[in-house]
Amino acid sequence: MGELIRKVLSPYAELAETRDSARTEIEGPEIAVGAEAATNIALFVHELATNAAKYGALSVPGGRVHISWTVAQGRFALSWREIGGPTITAPPQREGFGSELARRSVSGQLAGDLVFHWNPDGLVVLLSAETERLAL
Repeated sequence: MGELIRKVLSPYAELAETRDSARTEIEGPEIAVGAEAATNIALFVHELATNAAKYGALSVPGGRVHISWTVAQGRFALSWREIGGPTITAPPQREGFGSELARRSVSGQLAGDLVFHWNPDGLVVLLSAETERLAL
């Protein structure tokens, strides 16, 4: 899981003015992920990273993203937390194509749940799914 997320985020670290890999913090236990689940998780993380680079924490110097995940009681939980980005005054009024695709891949292929918290100090996204769905 960690390697997958690092690969997806690598273009964003390379685009950073300082090439500071500390702009992304990644932590969680190693988890084997099947090809289908890997594709869906990669799509989800890529969409969040793209939006962070355009509008969120990765769009400003010093902003960063913290991604962590856990596995407990047969559930996988992933947290995406943006820190130091522009103040969020309201959730977006509409969802773009990429966001819709990412949401559908999580809810459909992973049979997972997504919760978006548009906090003034940064976006927090929580994904949860049955652990067995990661093997697909």
